[in-house]
Amino acid sequence: MHAAPAPAAAPAASHTDPPAQSQQQPPLGLRPLEFAVHDRRTELLAAIERYGQAGTAVPEVWKRELAVVHWALDLVRQPRLLRELVS
Repeated sequence: MHAAPAPAAAPAASHTDPPAQSQQQPPLGLRPLEFAVHDRRTELLAAIERYGQAGTAVPEVWKRELAVVHWALDLVRQPRLLRELVS
């Protein structure tokens, strides 16, 4: 006597299959503005330092942007001020 064939197994999920509904992650959003502004300040300060060490004049636009970045950091660190500005 022959045994009945085993039922076909469900196909294994491939890496291209979408995750199950319960495992689905939300879409990628934005990093907080404070982090982006802080990173820009770090980049500006590093570039200004490199120019200073090389004895090269720092572009005026960098100096102005640094002032704006400092203002923006103060603003995002004080949510009340930011709300007043955008409302």
